[in-house]
Amino acid sequence: MVLLAFELDLQEQDLSGLAQNFGPSIRELIKKTGKQGLLLILDDSNGLAGSAQVAHWLKSTVDELSISQPETRLCILIVGLEERRQALIQHQESLARVFSVLNMDAWSREETCEFYKKTFTSAGARISTENLEFLVDYTGGLPVFAHELGIRPGAWPKPWRLTDMQ
Repeated sequence: MVLLAFELDLQEQDLSGLAQNFGPSIRELIKKTGKQGLLLILDDSNGLAGSAQVAHWLKSTVDELSISQPETRLCILIVGLEERRQALIQHQESLARVFSVLNMDAWSREETCEFYKKTFTSAGARISTENLEFLVDYTGGLPVFAHELGIRPGAWPKPWRLTDMQ
């Protein structure tokens, strides 16, 4: 598995170009990596959900890639609340048929502890048992809270920017 993290800091004209060339760009990325497909995770989608433009782009992208030849295997995972999904559907009703909703149950105490241990270890940091227990209690097993507390700037390698690929 290859993990690529992208941080997009684009101007309006860049967004327009990216949206228009998204399908071909995804096919080229899959081809260059030699992989069979791509999992694209759009996290923190709150700002995107209220945009009719994003809803229409998402639907047209799904349509384009579903009929592309050769087949393009792309799974887009949009992380967000049910209210955000409904906002996208209000802008583009066809998205109701596109989404497969996955509900994430709370993690067990052991799973939450393991998440923090791996996160701190990967960053070369240490955490005391007392502080680890505090984090586990504070997040209550909710992945969204664990993610916000456990993954902070500097804890992971610098995200790639589109300009890094040019």
